[in-house]
Amino acid sequence: MNGAEQWVAYVSLPTGTRATLPGRFVAPQETGVHEFVVVMVYDPYQMLEEPPLAAERRLTRFEDVTEPSIRIAIVVEE
Repeated sequence: MNGAEQWVAYVSLPTGTRATLPGRFVAPQETGVHEFVVVMVYDPYQMLEEPPLAAERRLTRFEDVTEPSIRIAIVVEE
């Protein structure tokens, strides 16, 4: 994917807030069943590795900072 195909929303909300966020969806060109998943990243500014480029660097565990939504089936027909 390139940046033109991605949509990212950055929001700051108080703890426990329930909100509806605006979204955008473009159906794939290929017919068939596709999967749609929303991914929430708790700390998008966390480094991928620390310290950067060091021999003894440790990689970020993404299961600690991301949470996927339920999978949604998208059926594209002609």
